[in-house]
Amino acid sequence: MWDKLLVLSERMRRNLDLTREAWFSPASYCSIWRPPACCAERAYGVVQAHAMRAWEEECRFPRRHGADPEIRAALKPEQIGEAFSLERQLRNVDKIFARVFGE
Repeated sequence: MWDKLLVLSERMRRNLDLTREAWFSPASYCSIWRPPACCAERAYGVVQAHAMRAWEEECRFPRRHGADPEIRAALKPEQIGEAFSLERQLRNVDKIFARVFGE
């Protein structure tokens, strides 16, 4: 079955874009939840609010998140960028596929 797996990268990217990139929210949450700078509940609330507004306003989640003064005060620009790095999110894909499907 898996040998017939077809991945349409353009379709996959289009599907990811439909979410307004809100799938980055776990990474952004982890980047700002660094005690004592921000408690987990506050970090979750900030990220959740930006994800919901991005969806409602049809704008990109990373743009809303990165423009927040509270987040900009807590994180350096490169830390914000790292939270929204597709390469970072996919860095272990080959290892995961190898583990699941074999070498």
